[in-house]
Amino acid sequence: MLCYYESDEPTREEKVTRMLSTVGAPVLLGGLSTLFGTLPLAFTSSDVFYTVFIAFVAIVVLGLGHGLILLPILLSLVGPTNVFATYKASDSLVEERSAPADEDVLVVVADPLVAETVPDVTHAS
Repeated sequence: MLCYYESDEPTREEKVTRMLSTVGAPVLLGGLSTLFGTLPLAFTSSDVFYTVFIAFVAIVVLGLGHGLILLPILLSLVGPTNVFATYKASDSLVEERSAPADEDVLVVVADPLVAETVPDVTHAS
């Protein structure tokens, strides 16, 4: 989800595509390695170990299904849009402050209530 929120893509679909291209393969490989690691438990004669194997398979399949199928679909339908985009000054979400003469600073605040806690850079020494 962090990859989705940090993406600079403008639309939800593009953000989901970038998210899956970035973290999709590692998540899938992690799930498959867990399945392969517990595979010997499937061939044991003990009912306890076989039950542990079934539990691991169920958890991994549910986790992969939610992480690679359900969550991307939900984010592409109702996920937040780009929270780091530049908004109009009338929305009070973007605030420009003057800095020392040699550099300009643009402070982007996603929450108007947080804007009061951003330190003023005009009096920096």
